[in-house]
Formats: sequence, structure tokens, C-alpha cells
Amino acid sequence: MNEPVKRKSNLSQLLVYVMVFVIILGMVVTVVTVVFRFANQGTVSNQVTGELNTLLDKVQVLVNESSSVECFNKDCTSESGNDLKLRFADSAKDPTCIFLENGSVRVAQGPGSDGNKGCTSESEPLTPTGVTVYSLTFTKVEDAQGGTTVKTDAALAYSARDTRIDIFLIIGLFVVGLFLIRSILSESKQKRLLAEVNKKLDSANADLKNLNEHLEQRVAEQTVEVRRAYEVEKTARIQLEELDRAKDQFVLSTQHNLRTPLTIIKGYLATMKDDSSISAESRATLERMAQAADTLSKFMNELLQITELNVMNKNKEAKDI
Repeated sequence: MNEPVKRKSNLSQLLVYVMVFVIILGMVVTVVTVVFRFANQGTVSNQVTGELNTLLDKVQVLVNESSSVECFNKDCTSESGNDLKLRFADSAKDPTCIFLENGSVRVAQGPGSDGNKGCTSESEPLTPTGVTVYSLTFTKVEDAQGGTTVKTDAALAYSARDTRIDIFLIIGLFVVGLFLIRSILSESKQKRLLAEVNKKLDSANADLKNLNEHLEQRVAEQTVEVRRAYEVEKTARIQLEELDRAKDQFVLSTQHNLRTPLTIIKGYLATMKDDSSISAESRATLERMAQAADTLSKFMNELLQITELNVMNKNKEAKDI
């Protein structure tokens, strides 16, 4: 349930970033456009003046090269108009028409399909691309020598806006925006990955904490069991030691109690052997009984020595501990 909420939050954050970028981009475009316009105002004025002078010079050159001025409009009904027709001695240029068409001043040289009455339909521009002519008027003027010349009036505008600059500007802003969006997406991805890593770390820490708690519980339980086993072993060892001591005491007292009667028996046997009145058979029997008593006494002494040695070793071990 938390994952859709997190994705929705990231999407909302991305939309906010995109809106901020669009606003900043619009402001930058507006500022740059205004700056370019102010910077180009002086240049535009100079360009307009230059293009106007160039147009007037071109028209005046054609008028000076012509042999006569025939018409100032299409109907040749007045001495002013926006269509100037010049006559030339050169048949390739006769007649020559200068006229305004779609905001451009154009010149057509040579006869048309109707002979010398009209100019050819093929024309060339006298104004360059970017210059828009709004009005063009040719007026007949007679000079002091009685000659005829032409006064040209024109209103034009020069488009100083370079579309290449706009294209480069838009491309640059687009690239900047692209890098900004990629940076935002990268930051959002890093935040998401960091959140996932933090989530895994929290889970690992929780597991580790749970493991430590269980480990402490197991250690406490094992400690109690070891202590209980130690107490049981200690009690059993004490009981065994007590039993061992009781056994040693029993063996010592038993040996003691057996040696006393055995010594008495050996004494009586020695006395009886010294009696000269007994028969040889009885003396032989007494000899065998004396040997058996000696053997029994020897076994009793060895058993006593072993028991005493064990008691001494146990006492020494107890002192060392």
C-alpha cells in the first residue's frame, strides 16, 4: 500500500519540477527576446536607411540609363504611380518595368508576349529578402534644363530578427531543459533507491535486534542449564566422594578386624607346632594351616597398603585443588 503512495508522491514532485521549469523557460525566453530587440533597434534603423538608399540608387541608375520615361502607372494616365515603365535603346532591356508586388520591388526587362507594349512576366527583385516595402510611388519631375527625371518615394521595413538565433536559442533552452529534467529524474530515482536501501536497512536492523534478543534469551537459558548441570554434578561428586571415603574406611576397619583374629590364629598354630607330643600327621596339617595363614596375612597387608596409598593420593589431589 505504501508503494503506490510513494509513486504518486514522486509523480507529483516531478510535475511540480516540470511546471517550475516551464515557467523559468518562458521567463528566460521573454527576457532574451526583449534584450535582443533592444539591442537590435539601432541596427534595424541603420539597415532600413541603408536598404532605402540602395533601392533609390538602383531605381535612379535604371532611370539614368534609360532613353525615356514612358509611364508612371499601368494605364499611363497620370504623372505619378507605383508602376514605372522605362524605354531603352537596347532591345534586350526595352521596355523595363519597375513595380511593387507582394511587399517586394521587382524589375522586369525585355518585351512581353504582346510586343513592346508590355514588359516580360519574368522579373527580379530589387530589394533583398528581409525587406518589406509597404508603399512605392514614382513621380515625374522636370529639371531646369527641361529634362525629365523621376522622384521615388518608398516606405519599407527591415526584418532584423534572425530566425537562426531563435532556433539556436530554442535548441539551447531545450538542451538545458532536457538536462534539468534528467537531473530531476535522476534525483528522484536516487531518492527512491535511497528509500529502498533505508527500508532494507531498517528491516535488517529489526532482524538483527530480534536475533540479539533471542540470542540473549538462549544464552540466559543455556547459562541456567549449565548452572543446573553444574549443581547436579557437584552434588553427585560430593556424594561419590563421601561414598568413596566410607568405602576406604570400611576396607581399613575390615582389614584391621581381620588381622587381629588372623594374628591370634597364627600364634596358636606356632604354639601347637612346638608341642612334641603331636603326631607327624597333625604337624603336617599345622604346617599347611600356618602357610595358609601367612598367605592370607600377606594378601591382607597388600590390600591395606593399596588402600592407604589411594587415600593418600586422594588427600593430595584435594589439597592441590
